[in-house]
Amino acid sequence: MESTLKACLLHILEDLLEEELVKFKFQLTNITLDEGYNHIPRGIIQQANPVRLADLLIQYYGEEYSKTVTQEVLNAINQRNLAEKLCQAMEKCEKFTNGGKVGRKKMYSMVQ
Repeated sequence: MESTLKACLLHILEDLLEEELVKFKFQLTNITLDEGYNHIPRGIIQQANPVRLADLLIQYYGEEYSKTVTQEVLNAINQRNLAEKLCQAMEKCEKFTNGGKVGRKKMYSMVQ
């Protein structure tokens, strides 16, 4: 499921305008995290493009918690529509995933 999650996160992050991505990165370093999790270092986040940021979210927070963190940050920067879009895309991915793999065409249509 990691590649599916990464594709969903990437699609959401790519949907942000440059200024919104800056806000996302800022808020990501300032949100309150659950116990046992650490913030991604600010210097790493600031230089990350959307592809690297999707990787970092999964690397630091794991599959399940990275979805939660992303949704919280999107809500904090008034991107509730993208937070909902991520939630819906992940629900669809879980329903249609066969052995953890989803075809590119199917994945693309799910996050549209």
